[in-house]
Amino acid sequence: MKKIIIVFAAIFLSTVLFALFVYYPSLNNGEEAVIGIDITDSLRSRPLANEIISKLGIERNKWASATIRINTISGFDYNTVHTIDLPSRLMILSNPTYRDSVIAKFERNFATELDEISNTDIGRPQSNIYSPLVRELNRLAKSKAKKRMYILYGDCRHNMQDFSIYRVKDLELLIKHPEIIRDFFKKMEKPNDLTGIDVYFIFEPKSSKENTAFFLMANLFKSIFTEAGAKVHIAANLAGADDL
Repeated sequence: MKKIIIVFAAIFLSTVLFALFVYYPSLNNGEEAVIGIDITDSLRSRPLANEIISKLGIERNKWASATIRINTISGFDYNTVHTIDLPSRLMILSNPTYRDSVIAKFERNFATELDEISNTDIGRPQSNIYSPLVRELNRLAKSKAKKRMYILYGDCRHNMQDFSIYRVKDLELLIKHPEIIRDFFKKMEKPNDLTGIDVYFIFEPKSSKENTAFFLMANLFKSIFTEAGAKVHIAANLAGADDL
């Protein structure tokens, strides 16, 4: 009888260990977010660390991993990227109090990086939006995180040699034939399968002109990314974007 108990205990322990080592990594691939900040814009709706942390849900699933990339947007194709990581931990082998302190440090580091980048002014008035955005979305599409999101803080007013919303003829073409501009962007840089990714365009306009330009471009991008499988939200602030 004693041998049978030992055998069953060994089988049970082996099963538990197998589950831990095989299933634990996938169960704890928690959240990944990319925060795009257009540093050529004067933002009324500034990125707030506590809002973004709340949207990710890190404290509700504190044993899972979390990755936040802060990506600046400017007039250049490639810009500064800052990455903050929170490794996953096994609950039954960890100290909850210590884990809370690790999460608090992760949040402080994120808030510090966010403040520094948000206060950056490069002195260039216009931005190249689309290509850097698609590259980050395509990279995010490869992530194994259960929750993935891209949050862009900026007016979405794309400016490049082949298309600029600041040019009257390009603006008129976008208004009258948005499908032509949409096809142009898709040929320039095509998004991969974005299923499972939430995309947020956050901007609070200061004038009717800004409002018109923002919604024209944001809705153009929305049509492209929705077609690729993403769920797209357009709002004046992140807190109010849930139900859009």
